[in-house]
Amino acid sequence: MQTGVVVVVPRKPAMWTTVVERPARILVEILRPQGQPRAKVAVRAVCGSDTWESRAGLVDGLATLFVPHGKPCRVGLVRPELAGDGPVSQARLECSSAPCSEELIGGVGESRTVVLKPTSEQWAAVRPAPEPETAAEARP
Repeated sequence: MQTGVVVVVPRKPAMWTTVVERPARILVEILRPQGQPRAKVAVRAVCGSDTWESRAGLVDGLATLFVPHGKPCRVGLVRPELAGDGPVSQARLECSSAPCSEELIGGVGESRTVVLKPTSEQWAAVRPAPEPETAAEARP
C-alpha cells in the first residue's frame, strides 16, 4: 500500500501542503485471435505481493493497470477473479499457458504500454463464460 504525506503549515489563513505519489500505469492492448468471439478478458499485473486486475474493453481490447512505481511487474492474461477492477488475492500469473509480458518498472505517474497476443487456445482458456441472457433481452 502506498502512502502520501500531508504537512500543515501554521499560517493564517491555514495552508496545506500535500504530496501524493501517483502510481504507474500499464496500458495493455489485447489482440483477439482471428475468428474468436469478443470477450472482456481479465489482465493482471503482479508486482511482488502487490496485484491489480482489470478487464479489457469488449470492443477495443484495452485495459489499464495501476501498479506501484519503482517495483518490477509482469502483466498477463488470466481467468478473472473479480467482476471488475481492483487488487486480487492471487499474486501469480500462468505464463506457461497464457501470454505474459517481460518485467516492467514504471516511474511515478509514468505510463508503459504492453501488447498481448494470445493464440486461439489461450483465448479460449482465459475467456470468461458468457453471461446468461435475461428474459427481457431474449425477446425480439
